[in-house]
Amino acid sequence: MIISIITGGSGSENIQRELYKINKEISLNLIINGYDDGRSTGKLRNVFKNTLGISDFRKNQILEYEIRGENKEIYELLNERFTKNINIYDYLKEKIIEKCKNNEILKDFLISNIKYFFKLKITKDIKYEDFSIMNIIYSSLLHKNNNNMITVCNKIKEILNLKNNIYINSNENLILNGITRKGRKLLNQESIVNFND
Repeated sequence: MIISIITGGSGSENIQRELYKINKEISLNLIINGYDDGRSTGKLRNVFKNTLGISDFRKNQILEYEIRGENKEIYELLNERFTKNINIYDYLKEKIIEKCKNNEILKDFLISNIKYFFKLKITKDIKYEDFSIMNIIYSSLLHKNNNNMITVCNKIKEILNLKNNIYINSNENLILNGITRKGRKLLNQESIVNFND
């Protein structure tokens, strides 16, 4: 059975969890927009100018990893956020080695992408506060693959042994914004999410 869901980062989490209870072998088609610009995703989009918002793709792939009952330590690593501004590569490498001790292929994949990311000059000016480790992995892969989010999601799908297919509503590099009934401008996703007029 294949079901298609239009989703953001966490909007369909309960639906996905319930579908997996019905059929563990289910394969979902997830249609996601790449307009997120919050927290570490926003910082990365400011530095990597042609990059779509990573977090909604990341959240859905990590959710599938968790739902399918994969390694809990690796799930925690994939979902981890950190705040650090010195020796970041060494810090993350140690975390990866610790959590992936039984998965050499994943360990090597993560470490090589962290290393690639921190060799890029443009990453030196980022403030790493409340930063997703996996956003670094996705950014590294996007940089290597001409900002092709589908290619990146397929690489993550393969390395994590996932089944769901990811689709993008558009490859256009946009940011969500809006105007309230009272004329207040909402200039990014965070202001829309926190909107209370």
